[in-house]
Amino acid sequence: MRTLVLIALAGCGADPDITSCKDSIDGMWRDAHGQRWAVMDHGPRVEVFPDFPDNALPPGAPPELEVAPRVIDLERRGDQLAGAIHRRFMKGKDGCDPAVPIRVRACRGKKMQLEWAEVPAPTTFAPCAMPSIDPPQVTTWTWERSGP
Repeated sequence: MRTLVLIALAGCGADPDITSCKDSIDGMWRDAHGQRWAVMDHGPRVEVFPDFPDNALPPGAPPELEVAPRVIDLERRGDQLAGAIHRRFMKGKDGCDPAVPIRVRACRGKKMQLEWAEVPAPTTFAPCAMPSIDPPQVTTWTWERSGP
């Protein structure tokens, strides 16, 4: 009887591996630079927020700009996840909220492979305009734990 109880307890708390992007990806993920991201999976809609100070200006941005943390909004269609990375920039009273595409290429095991480009700082604020977007890069995030 003791062996049976120990086996049952050993399985508790072990989260199953992700088999595809249809599965919930809810939880904390760590990117290739060691930064943590909070992923909130609501089924057809997934929200992603940085769990670290994410207010550094992009390279080449004027120092007088204020920048908000990135927000990632994804939509799930079957086993596909794609959407946009948003980042709000302020220059005095003028604001600009550019967005660039993001796509999740694969979800398997405890890994998620994403394809994205950084959100560049706007070139003008009234009207809001941004420079061309760099080609997307592929990065891998590692799952740390499931959400609450």
